[in-house]
Amino acid sequence: MKQSQHKDRKPPMAAAASSPAVVMDAERVAPPPPLVVRLNLAQVALVILLLLGALARFANLDRIPLAPVEAREALAAWQRWQPGVNSPMLPASPAYYSLTTLLMAFTGASDVTARFVPALFGLALVGLPWLLRRRIGVWGALIASLALAVSPLHTFAARSADGATIALFAGMFLVLSRLRFLEFAQRHWFYGLWVALGLGLVSAPLFYSALVGILLAWVAQATLGPALVTETPFPEQRIIRNGILITMGVALALGT
Repeated sequence: MKQSQHKDRKPPMAAAASSPAVVMDAERVAPPPPLVVRLNLAQVALVILLLLGALARFANLDRIPLAPVEAREALAAWQRWQPGVNSPMLPASPAYYSLTTLLMAFTGASDVTARFVPALFGLALVGLPWLLRRRIGVWGALIASLALAVSPLHTFAARSADGATIALFAGMFLVLSRLRFLEFAQRHWFYGLWVALGLGLVSAPLFYSALVGILLAWVAQATLGPALVTETPFPEQRIIRNGILITMGVALALGT
């Protein structure tokens, strides 16, 4: 009997290794991997592209003097803080005017300040293709971001003191928010669509041309196909009403 009991008895280390509770505890208390390990190659590439886009858009913003069209927009923003101006100039882009006047209140007026807001939206536009990675692939999204980051035309537009880049960002974010909502049926993407619409309405005339093209493309896709998703989510009336209120709020906040 003693010999059989001795044979059935396991060493302490073996018993601990075979215990599922011990294994679960070890997994639970294991520290998370460091940030460098969690970042994959695609995410590192995206960060590099954003840094490249930031360098192209923010470096030496005041190297070239403001063009007459830029000077008009910048002057309208500058006059906001000049109480002695009797007939202030009307801006062509209410969104650019509101954001730039807010920036000038903290940093003062300069060519860099006048061009900072468009450059910021231009940089954000470089990162937007990342939202398409499930449809066009990770490397397809990175190639699209690279094309935007090094595009001379887009870089020139992002370094110009007007609302064109804001309009481009709003149009692209509107399309991507709709695609993400169709794909995931998440409420914040539906609200993002309405935020983009409100921003675009007070950005620049370019947005209205883009909006017509977007609506025609949506009608053609819904009529001719192919279907983007197997089942189209439809939000409740309350959520639709909230989205309309969000659009009105964004447009009023940036347009007045």
